[in-house]
Amino acid sequence: MTGITIPADIDTTPEDRFYTELGRQDLTFEQTLAELIDNSISAGSKNIEVHIFGENDKVKLIIADDGSGILVSDLVNRILRMGAPPTNPGSMNEHGFGLKNSIARLTGGKEDFKLLTKNPTDKGLYIIRGPLSSRMKVELPNKSEEKIWDSNITQLNLETGTRVYAETNLIFLNTTLHKLYERGPRPTKLEQKQIDALKEHLGVFYRPWLDSTHKIFIKWVHDNGTLKSEEVKALPIPYKRDPAPNRISISVNGKTCDVYYRVGDLDRDLSAKNGFKIYYQGNQRTQGIDVIFRKRVILPHLLTELFGLARHNSLNSFIGDLTVEDPLFSTFNNKTGLDQNNPFVAKLLEELITRYMPQQASSGAYDLRESQLRKQIASTLEKATPNSSAQQNAPIWSRIGVIVDIIHQLPNGEEILYEIKDEEIKPLDIYQVVMYWDGRVADNKRPQIARIVSPEDVSSKIKLLIKYVNQRKDAKGKPYKIEFVHADEILGIGKKKA
Repeated sequence: MTGITIPADIDTTPEDRFYTELGRQDLTFEQTLAELIDNSISAGSKNIEVHIFGENDKVKLIIADDGSGILVSDLVNRILRMGAPPTNPGSMNEHGFGLKNSIARLTGGKEDFKLLTKNPTDKGLYIIRGPLSSRMKVELPNKSEEKIWDSNITQLNLETGTRVYAETNLIFLNTTLHKLYERGPRPTKLEQKQIDALKEHLGVFYRPWLDSTHKIFIKWVHDNGTLKSEEVKALPIPYKRDPAPNRISISVNGKTCDVYYRVGDLDRDLSAKNGFKIYYQGNQRTQGIDVIFRKRVILPHLLTELFGLARHNSLNSFIGDLTVEDPLFSTFNNKTGLDQNNPFVAKLLEELITRYMPQQASSGAYDLRESQLRKQIASTLEKATPNSSAQQNAPIWSRIGVIVDIIHQLPNGEEILYEIKDEEIKPLDIYQVVMYWDGRVADNKRPQIARIVSPEDVSSKIKLLIKYVNQRKDAKGKPYKIEFVHADEILGIGKKKA
């Protein structure tokens, strides 16, 4: 023993390297900036200014708003404390991680930053100086720091609000262009193309919020040394025809909430007219559904994540949006994904798969990864047969350690085996199913039937092989019963049969 008395308190104060690791998140520049803008919106801001000044490979940022500001008590006790709930439980403050995440990502968790705020209740200007650490203070700004408050500010009420000042690098800023220049050289200085890309990102992210009374401005210094101010305009999805929303009611444990789903076809001419260069390009990368969560587009172009569909050219015009407002749903703490461990999110994904599969999807259009297709089929089987259970990656033949894709346990006690393939069935696949059947017989659980499933049509040779196998008998002296079923038949897309 070292003189410690048990029970003893555990010191959970983070080491400073914690903030360096926090700065290594997988967030692009526009996603990081959006976390700060979310805070401004939750604080009731009407106008937000983003100042970007490039100096060689450095980029200086000011994110300024005219929201309610932050109380001194919250500056001391909450604003930078890890895990503290949001100080303003507004529409976009779900987790309370946004400020810490974004500052750490911008500064690498170890460089200087400044946060200035003015709240009418406290009637003063206060500052927090970085870098992030476990030993920070709330102080009064000096004369030079006071200038940050109104420097080049033209659209804000100066009596209240918050300013975040930070420095990052040009490499990180250029991640706003990652969809445009994945193979080409990045700019070596701040240019119009980076501002245009950022305006497009923010115009898509904040289209539910931007209007005549809620505005975002980007200010930056052009090559000629003049300060330019450019307003971010809301960028709606360029539908050919504006679709009506479908209401989807999600019920879990007696609680019900609604989400709204729209889907339509891309108008390529309108996309070009509205200046889209990153979003809604009519290609595999930009096909899919935008998720709107609490007045912001947090996830654009989702397809595989929602439907289990791999991207295919036949879906290039498939676009839509899913609006989720109820706090019963949740996201990851950096808002880059819906939390699939949330029961309401899980139920929503099941509804989308079973009821709203894209109509454009055909056997040639949805080359599914086996894991996604397995999950999709298991959910469909349980819905089609009430009180049944579709166990995925189910162990059989316990002495050998074999796993089958799905065992569908029926209410009468019988079971059906499913082997899922994401490509054309091969002869060896049939004998794999025979092995699974033999495993269940060895476990004294003889299946009612065994099905091999694929989104590809089966050849006549495979049909003959299945017929041949079904003429043979298993270890119990009874015939095998194996059949091929097209994935479309199970999922209700086209109702194809072999």
